[in-house]
Amino acid sequence: MPRHRDNGAPTFSLAGTMSYRKGMFAFFNGNSSDYQKAVREGGTIAGYTVVKINFDGVQLQSAGKPIDMKVGTAMRQEGGNWELTGQDEWTPSSDTDASSENQDTNEVPAVSLPSSGAESDVLKRLMERRQQQLK
Repeated sequence: MPRHRDNGAPTFSLAGTMSYRKGMFAFFNGNSSDYQKAVREGGTIAGYTVVKINFDGVQLQSAGKPIDMKVGTAMRQEGGNWELTGQDEWTPSSDTDASSENQDTNEVPAVSLPSSGAESDVLKRLMERRQQQLK
């Protein structure tokens, strides 16, 4: 299946999850700063509430409809509706931190999230853990 380029449609992906002493966190990356954040259970992204976080994904809910989102998958807004896409179906545009040169390697793309104390530490640990998993 061919990879689709981001054509400006709102898109966010689940970069990873991590258990931290303050609870589970989900890390999202997207083509808008609104979608680049760390979220705890009960937090929101793009109108969805994060109702459950586990190590391989999250469960989002909007208008009573649950959506299971695995790490590496993305949500893309088409015609006003959000659609879940697989990791092979979405490639971030060149204005995000993931570059085309690391798409065919085991490197983890860089994720831009607001840097604040605890979230920045959590992100650093998540990325180090992911690097270890890929070795």
